[in-house]
Amino acid sequence: MKAIINASSDGRQLRPLTCTSSLSMIKIAGKPILGYMLELLDDSGFDEIAVICDFNSDIIEAYIENSAGIKAKVYCVEKGYSSLYGIVRPIAEKWNESFVAAECNFICDVNIGKAMLYHNTVGADVTVICTSVEESER
Repeated sequence: MKAIINASSDGRQLRPLTCTSSLSMIKIAGKPILGYMLELLDDSGFDEIAVICDFNSDIIEAYIENSAGIKAKVYCVEKGYSSLYGIVRPIAEKWNESFVAAECNFICDVNIGKAMLYHNTVGADVTVICTSVEESER
């Protein structure tokens, strides 16, 4: 199974926390959000993960290179396009199979591998994983 993680956000909405780091590299309980996402996908059985980088890509690349314990092939793809779709499309066409596209701005514990199995079993074009919350404030 394959996945694309969008880790290209500069995290303007969380400044000053993101003045020197991208949103995906903000640490929660000592680990960057990207670390949680990589572990989630790896534990769910994904074997290839493309991480879309833009803001502070050198920091993200260094983190990926030093991510011990991740069995999946993980690599950075420089955004360099005017839109996110511009980078996702060539990756998806190369893979020629169903894949997960995830934003790197949340932490969850869903089994994405099971969601992919469901997606493939029902022959869906798109499957969205979401949850309800009691209260949301901006």
